[in-house]
Amino acid sequence: MWRIGVGRCNRSVRRGFTLVELLVVITIIGILIGLLLPAVQSAREAARQTQCANNLKQIGLGVQLHLNAQGFIPYTRLDTRETWAVILWPYIEQQNLFDKWNFSKRYYDQEDEVRLAVIPLYFCPTKRRPASAVAGSQSGDVLQGTSNAHVPGGLADYAVCVGTPNRIDPETGKVFGTKPDYWPGMNSETTEINAVNGPFWYKGAPLVAAHIRDGMSNTLFIGEKHVPNYQFGIGVDASIYNGDHGRGNRKAGTGAPLAKGPQTSGSLFGSYHPGTCPFVMGDGSVRSLSTSIDYTTLDRLADRADGLVVPPF
Repeated sequence: MWRIGVGRCNRSVRRGFTLVELLVVITIIGILIGLLLPAVQSAREAARQTQCANNLKQIGLGVQLHLNAQGFIPYTRLDTRETWAVILWPYIEQQNLFDKWNFSKRYYDQEDEVRLAVIPLYFCPTKRRPASAVAGSQSGDVLQGTSNAHVPGGLADYAVCVGTPNRIDPETGKVFGTKPDYWPGMNSETTEINAVNGPFWYKGAPLVAAHIRDGMSNTLFIGEKHVPNYQFGIGVDASIYNGDHGRGNRKAGTGAPLAKGPQTSGSLFGSYHPGTCPFVMGDGSVRSLSTSIDYTTLDRLADRADGLVVPPF
């Protein structure tokens, strides 16, 4: 008897995702990306803050090198001519640009190559890229008192501190104006006569290290300059090299608080770093100040010689 065997045919069954499973996977991936994105953004901002602090440290080092070489702190600006941002060039590895700047000419008469120069060190990576400022400012650099054409120049995100809007008598606590003749004991023969009470001077006698009587580590030298996010290249963001308008210096304290955010208006110190604004002190250390810092503390940090104790900050 013959037996016919019946064999079994093994087949692999291919099975794809159902629509429901696919939607679940996509949702899970979306959730994971949503959780990861803030961490990535936070890491990037931390790196940008580190770069910004390094920029300030290098600029602060340039000030120290200038002080050692010349014996005095750079001036903020000369009317119609250059500013501290030009004076520091030899001390921040920009000697070639410094050699091309003609110090016998006004800002408005400089060659385009040097007037439009963009220094990456002068820009905060959180606020903007240097490449965005290649064309210089868009308006505002017009010779004061004239209707001359706008003359663009290089921009920057940092400014020097010229003190507080007011002086405070450390003995009486009385608030004085910023003019030097309002300050007790100052007269035309005083070598410290200046129109500012910060570490950077404008006209008058040069400031030396001895004039920072509150101590280098207790005095704000340079900080991030606030630029409203609707005013890039105009108004308060005119050329950093133009000494005709004083766009490269700021005051801080009562009456000049730190900007709270990108849309804050005014000629202030401020950054786009969340809740903080970085400064380099006279000793070269970099400090990030909270935008909610007490105004009195800010007054004392910005004034080079009020003789008042700076509280913890």
